[in-house]
Amino acid sequence: MRHPQRWFKKLAKWSLLLLGCLCSGYFSSGQCTSATLFPSNPRTASNFNDTITVSSFSRAGDYYVVNGLALNRSYVFTSSNPADYITIRNVYTSAVLGHGPVPYTFNVGSGPDLVQVHLTLALACGTQATNRTTRFYCSNCPALPGGVGVNTSNPRATFDVAGEIKLGTNTRPAEAGMVRWNSTTQDFEGYDGTNWLSLTRSNTAPGQWGQVSAANIQENNKLTASDGAANDVLGTSVSISSNYAIIGANGDDVGANVDQGSAYIFVRNGNNWTQQAKLTASDGAAGDLFGTSVSISGDYAIVGASEDDIGANSSQGSAYIFVRNGTNWTQQAKLTASDGAGGDDFGTSVSISGDYATIGADFDDVGVNVNQGSAYIFVRNGNNWTQQAKLTASDGAADDFFGGSVSISGDYAIIGANLHDVGANGEQGAAYIFVRSGTTWTQQAKLTASDGAANDFLGTSVSISGDYAIIGASGDDVGANRDQGSAYIFVRSGTTWTQQAQLIAADGAVDDFLGADVSINGDYAIIGARGDDVGANGDQGSAYIFVRNGTNWTQQAKLTSSEGAASDFFGFSVNISGDYAIIGARRDNVGSNVDQGSAYIIRRN
Repeated sequence: MRHPQRWFKKLAKWSLLLLGCLCSGYFSSGQCTSATLFPSNPRTASNFNDTITVSSFSRAGDYYVVNGLALNRSYVFTSSNPADYITIRNVYTSAVLGHGPVPYTFNVGSGPDLVQVHLTLALACGTQATNRTTRFYCSNCPALPGGVGVNTSNPRATFDVAGEIKLGTNTRPAEAGMVRWNSTTQDFEGYDGTNWLSLTRSNTAPGQWGQVSAANIQENNKLTASDGAANDVLGTSVSISSNYAIIGANGDDVGANVDQGSAYIFVRNGNNWTQQAKLTASDGAAGDLFGTSVSISGDYAIVGASEDDIGANSSQGSAYIFVRNGTNWTQQAKLTASDGAGGDDFGTSVSISGDYATIGADFDDVGVNVNQGSAYIFVRNGNNWTQQAKLTASDGAADDFFGGSVSISGDYAIIGANLHDVGANGEQGAAYIFVRSGTTWTQQAKLTASDGAANDFLGTSVSISGDYAIIGASGDDVGANRDQGSAYIFVRSGTTWTQQAQLIAADGAVDDFLGADVSINGDYAIIGARGDDVGANGDQGSAYIFVRNGTNWTQQAKLTSSEGAASDFFGFSVNISGDYAIIGARRDNVGSNVDQGSAYIIRRN
């Protein structure tokens, strides 16, 4: 209702006006009169047919309000008692626009579009206005289409439902115009004849990533475990390949085994991702942290269990190969280092490409160098996986933690050593390229940042694709921003690798830790910033997409979760493949489950 304060101030005036009407002889002397206000909220004339019940407590000066009157239309006001009387007033001036006995026709003409309707009741003295109704309708408005009502005999729209509607996944072939509830994505979707599209999130234009909101770009799908529980930390590790994704949950309790860990396979069907399998180790035990690292390539997946005890060697670590047959994933092999020892943390990082897998053991003691670290190459022959090589840095030193990150692509592997000292710069970090010739792997290059400094932690994460490699430096100080983080692109020409670009977030800030995880595929790279504060949410986390054009890399998108919260660590793990990227949020609270964790799929349209 408009200007309610004016109505209250003029209540006395309206009462006098109505009394004046009584003195004009509108009613016989043997009746009492009053008007009605029910309901008090304005009625909208665009409905064209509105029935109003008269309150039995009506009194002189009451009225109801009609808004949205169409210009040059005529409205008819009626009452269930033909002796009642209608007075129409201008809401803004209280001027009488017309009056007369029911049915009374009011011609709007050029306005106004908001009026007071005073219904003066013809009542016997001492009686109440019970069972009295009035209605108004447009006598010359276009006819409304026929209505269908559910739980209502007076439909006010083409389809009028009084109650709740439940939408489920359809069991018949999809047709354009269908609507459904997608329980996996927790989203309403409509079918456009080709794809199911979100009805609650905007669908982006070709070439863009994800769903565009007012402030940022968000996920197309959120993935959670069907049996997820508190402290599972799903999303600790992620990997995607074609229509399949794998997500590690190294805090998952399996049976009575606390923190044994697991990994989940999701498969894509159209735009939807559904859980296909849960992977656990056949000999898993408490504290193995299976799922600390994951990687998938075609029909094969590898999962690291860095704290697995091998014989009497506590936390020697292992990795497991799984293979897909149809919709089933089965364990094919368990991999351990031929010279493994207690505390090596073999499996802290893993990567698989075709018939080759590389596994990092960043706590491996090499000679007298404690925690120098190493990485191992395994090759598949049929159903068998055998160790082909052990990789160490040519200039490795104690506490380099070589193998903390690994990646393999074709004949090339890259290994990060994020605590390696470069000159006088303690823990500046480095990464090493190895190349295969036959069955032999040799170091081809050592990569360091052109502007490297102490505590940059270059090599925290690594990824390689064809002739390009990306290396995360999560501790890099950018300007005055401590630990903002960055990533570096290196490109190969022949046997030489050179730095092509340093990637920095356009809105980077202190403690974002950009580069905590990285992935590259073709002309696209994704970089996680798990410590990014999004709005008031500290450590909600984000991820950034960069695209290459010639020799230039530019930021294309910043990705955040649509339901992100403080300390989610969105961007803790990232991976990109083709038109799809996956991002882990290992500390996401799912329902009441603290740190259950989740992962998000971002699609490039």
